[in-house]
Amino acid sequence: MFDFRWTLLAASVWFTLDFAFQKAIYPVFVPYCKEQSDLVSRHNRSIKAAKNVFKTLYYSCANGLAWHLLKDNHVLPPMLGGSGSFYNQWKDFPYIRHPPLYQLYYMGTMGFHLSQLFQQIFFESWDKSDFLEMLLHHGVTVYLYGFSYMTNMWIGVPVAFLHNLGDLCVAITRFWSETRVKPVTAVWLVTAVIVWFYTRIYVFPQLIWASCVDLEIYLAVPVLIPLFGGLMTCLFLLHIYWFILMMRILATAFLKGKLEDTVNINSRKTKSTKT
Repeated sequence: MFDFRWTLLAASVWFTLDFAFQKAIYPVFVPYCKEQSDLVSRHNRSIKAAKNVFKTLYYSCANGLAWHLLKDNHVLPPMLGGSGSFYNQWKDFPYIRHPPLYQLYYMGTMGFHLSQLFQQIFFESWDKSDFLEMLLHHGVTVYLYGFSYMTNMWIGVPVAFLHNLGDLCVAITRFWSETRVKPVTAVWLVTAVIVWFYTRIYVFPQLIWASCVDLEIYLAVPVLIPLFGGLMTCLFLLHIYWFILMMRILATAFLKGKLEDTVNINSRKTKSTKT
């Protein structure tokens, strides 16, 4: 439990950097925001763009460190660029040896999600269209991080890696969606949909099956492992739900020429603004 002090420290750092980026990026982005007539909408969109600049930098760094940890590891399968297998995750258990920087990555990325949960509860509008979904996502993610670390499970890093790949593309797409540059937004939207489907709809359920069903580790821990698998399945169902929403945005963009993020808007009653 003492290790989690680094998680709290990391959460504080990410929380501070998030707001620092908003202060720094916001005035620079305002003139380029696609909404200029409605000042309230321009403010909200510019804040959203600034937050996604921060997220883009975070996910880029997190993915780079994860790749450094996993590229030659026995647990990363070819489908994610490695030469190992999800079925190797219990190799040497319970005396699993982790590479250098493993704790830094784990505590740092867990701290990021903890800071996002804190912001969700205390600083985000509870009327946002995806508030409940994101609250569930952040809460489950923080629990799974803690559970995986305390049980010394290797699979936590590949789970974070494949999720961060999609999150990086979404953050970039959301930044460009608040500008007038539709072609770049469209390219990143298509990229985000493809990466999301591959990592979260195709790869992730294979990881869940290998970790919680096929390896039958639940026989050793008859309560906790099924709970772990159930919560990961909960995340998988959320990914399917968000993928459907992304496909609706993509279809609207190609059929009607409207590029608008209808997943993360300020109010459940707010209608999308035409671009």
